[in-house]
Amino acid sequence: MFHFCSHRACGDVTTENKKDYTMSRRKGELTPARIDQLYPFQIALEPPLGRLVDKIQEFLKGRSVAPRTQGVIRCGPGREVVDCTLFCFADETDAIQFKAEFGGASFDPKQDRGKGLRKRFWDA
Repeated sequence: MFHFCSHRACGDVTTENKKDYTMSRRKGELTPARIDQLYPFQIALEPPLGRLVDKIQEFLKGRSVAPRTQGVIRCGPGREVVDCTLFCFADETDAIQFKAEFGGASFDPKQDRGKGLRKRFWDA
């Protein structure tokens, strides 16, 4: 049986071994900020995506797409709130072709993303 020891509970917390037992969150996964740097050409699609998922996955094969999508909340006219899915591309031509095929809106992470606590919001 596996026994978990937090090292705080057993009193074994020293400055030497403290770093050895701290775990990083989602090790190896790109952060949202890093995705914005590596994949600056982003297209936002509004829901529902259900019927398009298979077509989108087929289209994305072999293209310069980020390993995962991101989400952004767009506040429209009349206090309408829409949770959009961002498809991020490293190559601008892939983003243009994606937009032509599935529609959506271009999203520039440097200009459109909110700052601070509003970074999940689309400040359009």
